[in-house]
This record gives sequence, structure tokens and C-alpha cells, in this order.
Amino acid sequence: MPERARRTSSPNTRTDVVVIGAGVAGLAAARQLDDVGVRVLVLEGRDRIGGRVYTHRDARSVLPIELGAEFLHGDAPQVRDIADAAGLIAVEISGSRWRAAHGRLTRDVDFWAGLDRVLGKADPKRAPDRPLSALLAERPGGHRFADARTLAREFVEGFHAAEVDRISERAIAEGGNPAAEPESQRIGRIITGYDAVPTWLASPIASRVHLGTIAHTIEWTPGRVSVHTRGASAGIVQAQAAVVTLPVSLLHANARGRGAIRFTPEVDTIRDAAAGVAMGQVQRVGVLLDRPLVELLGERRQRQLEDATFLMARGVDVPVWWTSFPVRSGLVIGWAGGPSAIALGRVPREIPSRAIVSLADTLGLDRRTLRRHVVATFHHDWCGDPFARGAYSYALVGGSDAAATLSRPVRRTLFFAGEATDAEGRTGTVHGAIATGRRAATQVARALG
Repeated sequence: MPERARRTSSPNTRTDVVVIGAGVAGLAAARQLDDVGVRVLVLEGRDRIGGRVYTHRDARSVLPIELGAEFLHGDAPQVRDIADAAGLIAVEISGSRWRAAHGRLTRDVDFWAGLDRVLGKADPKRAPDRPLSALLAERPGGHRFADARTLAREFVEGFHAAEVDRISERAIAEGGNPAAEPESQRIGRIITGYDAVPTWLASPIASRVHLGTIAHTIEWTPGRVSVHTRGASAGIVQAQAAVVTLPVSLLHANARGRGAIRFTPEVDTIRDAAAGVAMGQVQRVGVLLDRPLVELLGERRQRQLEDATFLMARGVDVPVWWTSFPVRSGLVIGWAGGPSAIALGRVPREIPSRAIVSLADTLGLDRRTLRRHVVATFHHDWCGDPFARGAYSYALVGGSDAAATLSRPVRRTLFFAGEATDAEGRTGTVHGAIATGRRAATQVARALG
């Protein structure tokens, strides 16, 4: 957190533009507006910046532990440019993918091609739209592609954190299938910690970022907004425009409680568009071992898995795992998305222990043996986090155009940003969120003249 980020302010403040949310979208918008001389104030309900970028550091781990976003997807120029400017260390992730069932491991050399055999059948012009489950029910490819259909289901539940009977087939066809785009398969990570990205974005505006300040009501007329807040900076912020960068879950008409926002008068176009987008559910667990995972295996398995990056398992509570390869460390990450995450969310206290059992069973290790090598586990409940209520967005049936609607200004006064508002197929990504913040800043600057 930038040292000059503020926790208190006068209760009534005037500025040109108020930005709600200090995730990367909000910070990107605020920084760009500041660059062109627009007075800006950022309100953040949490006691930290970054939003769903949340990096934890522990002296026992050689790597930072990402509790939220971790990867750079595709070329991600918005993030890579920041990494270059800030002198951050980003590495490409290569290595092998494996599938596991009942302790048996199989190298997945056909992962992307297998995925595309099924997801490539999704129709971007499907009318009316339908859930992806309807496509899977048609059994594309017949018996020969049965395993590919299972892989597609597992991928959508994990990668999109979605339920296949809710996610839009059109949305999958329009950008939700990285198997169709080789560049989208590229993955990297910032090994010095993803939190350096929001820190860099915030550096010139840190004194205007007010933490612990929850915006709960926006009263507006064209050219004027009054944002009512509670918390560290309780009061009213008046401005000519507002940039709202809250997760789409907080824009749903039925959102209530801490973190939810009320518009007066109501903004029906935004509420209607938000109804077409769901917040994916994820449970992510970091497991820190006293040595690299591969070193707990037998000699033959060590040779097989020396470059392993991703493991996808069946029949376990936490079905996706990845290592820190190519960096040597004892940190491994477990991931459950969609239905698996929803099921784990019913037993939140058991999530770390179930993750350890899942990892042991995935690799055919003795559970007690693995537990002896566990140094610590790390978990943040994004589903229960009142300022997130999930991990990232996905389009519901009929909602494939929702992002485009959310990206449009309302009466040159209310502007929306955040990964769910990206109409360029980058929803669910950090670089997509940054791009929307900059797009909103451009819209605001144009409106203010």
C-alpha cells in the first residue's frame, strides 16, 4: 500500500471526478485523469489498494503468495508495460500439463487441441443464446470426443469459474475459448509480486486514495454527483462525474449490505446489463511445503514431473493445482472453480485440510506424509468478501453483450470500469481491468471538455 494513501479526510469534499474502487481499474482511471490535470479522488472500502490483486508475503516462502490474481494472460500489454516501467520481474510459464485420476498421472500433450474440439463448436451467432451445457448435451464428436467434452466442462468450471448450465455459449465462442487463439494460451507471472502493479498505478495519486471509505449511495443529475460514504471518511463527496469500478456483483439490483451501491435516480440500463453477468465462484488455497513438491515423489515420478506446471485431477475436492515452475519453491496453489468452489464454500473451515487431502490424492501420496511437509496454508474467501462476492465475471445466457452496455457512459456523468465492463474479450483479467479504467478516463476527459 502506498505510504501516503489516506485513511481519513474531511467529511465533505469537492473534486472534479470521484473514482469508486482502488483496484487496478480505478487506479488506472485516476492516474490517467491526474495526468491530464483533472482533480480526482479515489474511495476504497478496504484498508488496502489492489482490489482482487492481493499479495501476501511470508518470510518462510521464497515467493510472494498471491491470494487473488496471479497470471498474465496472453500478451497482456497493459501489465507488461507497467512491469517494464516499474522494473518488475515477469517470467513466462512453460512446462508440462498433467491429468490425474485415482493417483494415476497422464501427461496431457493434447490439452489445447482437445479443448478446441468441443469449445470450438460454440456458435457466436447462436440465436437464441443457450447455456454451454446444451452444447455439451448434443455430444459433439460422439463417443470419440467423450474425454474432450469432460475436459471442456472441467476447463470452463475452472478457468471461467462458471457453471456450465448458466454460462453463455455465445460468450464462449466470442472470446471464452483460448484454445482457438494461440496467443491467449501464453501465461506469465510477476515473481516479485502482483501487488507492485497497483502500487505503481497509485504512486502519483496516493494522497488522494482514501482507504476504509465505503461509498453506499450515488445521487446524480447530469454533470453532478454526490457520493455518500461511511467509514474512515464518512460524509459526502461532490464531483462533476463518477467512475464506478466495483465488481459486477455489487451492481446487481438485489445486492444488499456492505459494499453494495445505490443510485438515485436508479440507472436501469446498468442494472439490466449487470443482470446478464454472474460472478464466478472460486476457492483458491496456497500450500507451502518445506521443499518443492516434486521432491516428495519417487525418483521415477521426479523425472516425469520435473517441469510440471498444471495438474488437473478428478474425484477430489480441489481439482486444479499448479506449481511455481520454472522457479524452484515449495509453494503450490490449489484451485476449485464453479460447482467445486460452491461445494467447498459450504464448509469454509475445512477448505485448507481438504486441499491437502486433494493434493495428496492427486499425486498418490500418503496423506499423513504430505501433512508432515506442510509449513502453512493460505486462503482468502473471495466468495464471502463483501467487496468482491466472487472471483471474476462471466456472461450468462443472453448476456454476451452486457460488457458493451456496461462500458457506455450514462448521461456523460456516470462511467463504469472493471473487468466485467471490457467489451474486447478480456473479462476476468488484470490487463482487461486496466484497459477499462483507461477507457473510462478517456470518456470522462472527453465529457468534461
